[in-house]
Amino acid sequence: MFDPAEVHRLPLFRSVSKAKLMEALAAFMPSEVDPGQVLMVEGEADRSMVLVLDGELSVHIGRDNVEVARMGRGEVVGEMALFGVLDRRAATVRTLSPCRLLILDLSGLTFLRRKRSPVVTLLEEYALVIMARRLRQTNERIGQVGQGEPLPQKAGVGLWGRVSSIFGGGRGGGGPTPDPLVFLVNLPAFREQDPGSIASLAARLKPEAVPAGQVIVREGEAGDRAWLLLSGQVQVYRSCGGDHHERIARLREGSFFGLASVVDGSPRSATCLAETPCWVAVVPGEWLRTSELLEPHEASLLRRGALEALAAQVRLANAHVEHLEQQLASRPTVEMSASPMRPPAQPSVGLPPMGAAPAAPRPQLPPRRPKG
Repeated sequence: MFDPAEVHRLPLFRSVSKAKLMEALAAFMPSEVDPGQVLMVEGEADRSMVLVLDGELSVHIGRDNVEVARMGRGEVVGEMALFGVLDRRAATVRTLSPCRLLILDLSGLTFLRRKRSPVVTLLEEYALVIMARRLRQTNERIGQVGQGEPLPQKAGVGLWGRVSSIFGGGRGGGGPTPDPLVFLVNLPAFREQDPGSIASLAARLKPEAVPAGQVIVREGEAGDRAWLLLSGQVQVYRSCGGDHHERIARLREGSFFGLASVVDGSPRSATCLAETPCWVAVVPGEWLRTSELLEPHEASLLRRGALEALAAQVRLANAHVEHLEQQLASRPTVEMSASPMRPPAQPSVGLPPMGAAPAAPRPQLPPRRPKG
């Protein structure tokens, strides 16, 4: 079906030894698929990803089945469902030619994690870069089709701000200083993980107070840190021409944001504004890029948290793009509607609305699971 040496020559796996790769390949299921087959269906519950050895795949999203990408040799598709907080497919994937594939499902990933395989780190780092790129592209599309409005002006302190300042020690964070550990243990990525590892990572996080109205992240600027929102609410905006900005999301406590620039080194793709007094914990970018700065178990936890956060943000941004494009298509072509377009109510990141898609014919994949 496939030659392990061929897999080792792929850029994704060149840095791992052949022996370690051979051990890891026991967790993958090989498959040969004819052209015209549906591998994944948007909205379908599934926890697996596909590595393309040969052939070409097309990726489609939305009710109009718009093609957004083509994938070829050495590329991975389906990583959001495998690594993300939700098990729903974010896109439909079809084969365009005869394909040879390697499939990794949740049981295979669990097997590799138990073995502490270095292949897991490679896959997680690859998935982070891919998700950051997709989030950036989706935010760019929001800027192209959104109408938006001017960013809210910073208002006076108000009663809530004064009371928050009193109980927060005058630092503008809203309430007493929160303990990062309380939030980490409740993140989906950290459930059923070693409590000692979570506690050691939490001990590295230092809460900082942010007053209402402060810009935490500004679109277009360089950035080398991310944040964990410990309390309060943060609004996320994308510029769409002039001084208008489209609101993408409202973040709540437990959200992990500012990740895309940390992962790929590109400028910020959105503006994050404190809607209320907030407490945040700063995550230096080097923690995600250089595992040596953390203990191995801490680095693994941080990557998993970042993966689930980015997957949720990409899903939410995709849903917003679909709404905006539907609104754009419904506008009169000659005379614009008198009423402004209203964006949908903003769900919290991590819980994007996902509708079930109709079933489609799919190839039967071999029901194989790793042992051990």
